[in-house]
Amino acid sequence: MYQGLETCRHCGRRVLLSGSKCPVCGQLATQPASTVTQTSVPVARSQEVKETRAGTIDSYELLLEAAIPELYRVNAFRVLDLPTDATAREVTRCAEMIRMREKYGNGFARPAGPLALAPAPDEGVIRTALQHLHDPEQRLVNEFFWFWPAQLGQGKTDKSLRALATGKIKAAFEAWSHAERNSSDSNVSMHNIAVLTHTMALDYEFSSRSRRLDENETKQRNYAWGHAFKRWRVLLEYEGFWSRLSARIRDLSDPRLTAGTARRFRACLPFALLSINAQLAVRAAEKGKRSEAARHVKIIQQSGFQESVINEVLRRAVGPIRQRIKLACQAAEASTEAQPEHGDQAAYRLLEHTRPLLPVLDSILGNGHPTRDGAYDEVALCAMHSQVAFGNKTENWDVSLQLLRQALPVAVGQSVRSRIEENVRIVEGNIEYRRTAGTCWFCQKRPPDDSAKCDVPMHGNVQRMWIPNGTRITWEKMTVKVPRCKTCQAAHANVNAMIGLIGCLPAVVVAILVAIIAGAAGAKDAGVFVPALVALGVIGVAGCGIATAVNESKLKRQGIKSESAKNEFAVVKEMKAKGWSLGEKPATA
Repeated sequence: MYQGLETCRHCGRRVLLSGSKCPVCGQLATQPASTVTQTSVPVARSQEVKETRAGTIDSYELLLEAAIPELYRVNAFRVLDLPTDATAREVTRCAEMIRMREKYGNGFARPAGPLALAPAPDEGVIRTALQHLHDPEQRLVNEFFWFWPAQLGQGKTDKSLRALATGKIKAAFEAWSHAERNSSDSNVSMHNIAVLTHTMALDYEFSSRSRRLDENETKQRNYAWGHAFKRWRVLLEYEGFWSRLSARIRDLSDPRLTAGTARRFRACLPFALLSINAQLAVRAAEKGKRSEAARHVKIIQQSGFQESVINEVLRRAVGPIRQRIKLACQAAEASTEAQPEHGDQAAYRLLEHTRPLLPVLDSILGNGHPTRDGAYDEVALCAMHSQVAFGNKTENWDVSLQLLRQALPVAVGQSVRSRIEENVRIVEGNIEYRRTAGTCWFCQKRPPDDSAKCDVPMHGNVQRMWIPNGTRITWEKMTVKVPRCKTCQAAHANVNAMIGLIGCLPAVVVAILVAIIAGAAGAKDAGVFVPALVALGVIGVAGCGIATAVNESKLKRQGIKSESAKNEFAVVKEMKAKGWSLGEKPATA
């Protein structure tokens, strides 16, 4: 009747799927065969366990699977309202009651036991809970994270558990606190307080997803976190507690549960507990809730567990984020390699895709962490490589410079920053070369032609030295070649020809008139030539001025600077700033 267990690709929980939706996290649990998702699939639990065993933390796979923020909301005993020492017969009877309710349309009754869930668990969660209780390993994990009776087999008669079942949480807490201080068998009470406060803390975290906690609830949540970790930390070193777990393993009498099971539980417990807060921190950071993420990181850091475990938990928590960043970089590299002319688009997509991911690493790991800094540098370098391919292919240096300026703030390592800064200088040099020599100065559009360059003679470093016969003047000279295209050269030639023609025309007219007057008046009226010559000069100057204005206006409409603009060329202006002057030599030389 029941489907088999499958692992949710989002929360990693092994659940009995109802359709394709995970009853724990509510996400699409199975991936459609026709799609491939590279950015949201977390590292598989089995792979995670193998990696952990190869490292310094001995781990237990099912304990790691259970260590999710919904740990107690999917606990089989809480969901089904059964004591942790419920017999197989009691579990079977519970399953039959559920089937009967389903068959006759009464639905699934809401459990009313200790800390009853609100909202009530749905069909998928209840079915998964039943399946877990038929699996000895899964059952042991669920027992570990729920309330134990003081004596095995007395789950229904234990006074503290009965008080808890009737909603008397404070009474149960006080009874366990008294036993914790005075009983020789205090490990069970300490464990139950740890579970109670841990459950309360995570229930408050769950409630805060949909509403804002009030001041009192916030205090209770923080109190619960502190007491939970205090107990778990003590229990980790409490031999009596682990002896009780070993006794329970023997009582279950299943070959899959061996003497090493308790040892693996003990070794993995700190990592499993802290990973819950790490997951909550990542969730908050992904939503931009930096203060919430920082709160959970602080809880982890103040948990009292070994620093090596804390560092490993935080590093592994951002593993999926780090993987998404790697995949984004690989996609950009592949896209750039296939189409280097579109490398700018690949770089922009990379920077845009990783913009919300990198701050998650800031929130969880903090500045200076090797994993965090490595991710930042990887993105910056990948964007730079895409820019290099794009720039070399298209020579669109303006876009290349924009990309580099966006990638530079991402870089963290000094070597990476230096590489990007060097690329910035190179691209800026390419832009300057294009502006000064790579493009016609007069139209700023067409490439220059060597035969059309415009010469600007200049002199500088003028030295005047007294000598017996006068003053000796020495100087240096150079000719600046202003880049010009054939089109602009022709336009300038036309302008110069027109100016010359207009300037000469008055002179010809006046000369003819003077000759006529001179022939008629004779030599005695030769004085008439003086005003005629003056008129000639005025008319010529006026004509040249008018011609210059008209033709420069024409050049402007064509988008071409006048030839006199050669003196505004960057190199010419630079030499003027250094004290050089126009012309081949000083005026007094």
